[in-house]
Amino acid sequence: MEDHREPISRGQGHELLNKLEAAGLVSFLAQRIIDSKGNELATRIVNLVEDGRSAPSLVHVERRENLALERFVGESLGILMGEENARRDWRVTNSAPDVRTENLVEFDFEDVHLVTMLRQHEMSISGEEKQKRLKESHYILLDANVFLTIWYNKHCIPERWKKKLNGNTRYIVFDGTIFRSPDNKYCVLRLYWRDGAWCWDCVQISNGQDIYSLSAVLAA
Repeated sequence: MEDHREPISRGQGHELLNKLEAAGLVSFLAQRIIDSKGNELATRIVNLVEDGRSAPSLVHVERRENLALERFVGESLGILMGEENARRDWRVTNSAPDVRTENLVEFDFEDVHLVTMLRQHEMSISGEEKQKRLKESHYILLDANVFLTIWYNKHCIPERWKKKLNGNTRYIVFDGTIFRSPDNKYCVLRLYWRDGAWCWDCVQISNGQDIYSLSAVLAA
């Protein structure tokens, strides 16, 4: 079926810039749309946004060596904290990684469950207890490779992941990879939406886990 809508104008491109960037398009592509004066690629992309079509839910996972994961975490946090040692001394420490997680090459956001592992009437549990329950649950835990794939493809993240709970930020945790920090703390990556942007950090497993800490998993 042909699309008979007129090509976008420069003015329309400017009006849609924020919408495009909010949808996860990188700045150079948004600028190309503005400068395109109605080329076919720009028109199609803008029409997708205007039609309100959802971002693709099926995502291919790029699997990386542990060294690449360690470098990403160490260098990123080292720059933020201004600590040279932090850039070198992060280590992946999974003693018995889940083969199902390691073999995961693609996933569908529609199949991802965000779980707290809290039982009825519980308000919080220790991080160690949460890790134990996750292992006993037989869920497939999403790992640092999935996290990095999502981080580099933020336009694919469902809008529902941004939602707050009781006015508080929700943290999406990737328990499938455990890191050891330079000061020998065991940590996992987590993703969260704050001040109009996606953010991440590496949280200690020993921290208490509550209703705002959601582990990203797939059903077995």
